[in-house]
Amino acid sequence: MSRMYCVVLMAWLLLTSLLAAETLSPASDRADLLSAHREVVAGLGVAKTAYQNKDYAVAAQEFASLAAAGDVEAQYFSGLMAESGEGRARDLTLAVSWYSKSAKQGFPLAQYRLGMAYAGGNGVDADPQLAVRWLKPAAQADHIRLGYRRYGIERHMIYFRITTYGIAVVRILHDRMDASRYLSI
Repeated sequence: MSRMYCVVLMAWLLLTSLLAAETLSPASDRADLLSAHREVVAGLGVAKTAYQNKDYAVAAQEFASLAAAGDVEAQYFSGLMAESGEGRARDLTLAVSWYSKSAKQGFPLAQYRLGMAYAGGNGVDADPQLAVRWLKPAAQADHIRLGYRRYGIERHMIYFRITTYGIAVVRILHDRMDASRYLSI
């Protein structure tokens, strides 16, 4: 067996185990989880399409319902729309609230926006220490591309995304390869 084949096989086994959490043993629980994931992905698709088409009222409604359910990306976009006044009146305090919820779950773009809000006193009192607290992890984050994730195995990095049908491996790169060249970052 070639070394690359072994790496790909290990990656596939590891990544598929992410979807089938060990605590969910009955098939019905796994099906419910997959169904819920598909609904969130579909809702994000509708919201992003509406946002790109500048249909801000629909985008705001879709993002808000997903954000209230805890989706980090929807929380970020809800904050972004509240900050810019798209689809609603501009509300910096609400924007900071959404950014904070998303940032606490580790979403780098929200961490950056929250850090900048604390740095400039936008929607919150200016606090340089809190600004650094949020800007530092945002700067160190593995910002690959929105929706992409990565996992390292030995000297390889597996880039993947979670889709409605499971996990899609996008690329497997050696650590000496430039990810930005192969992932269109």
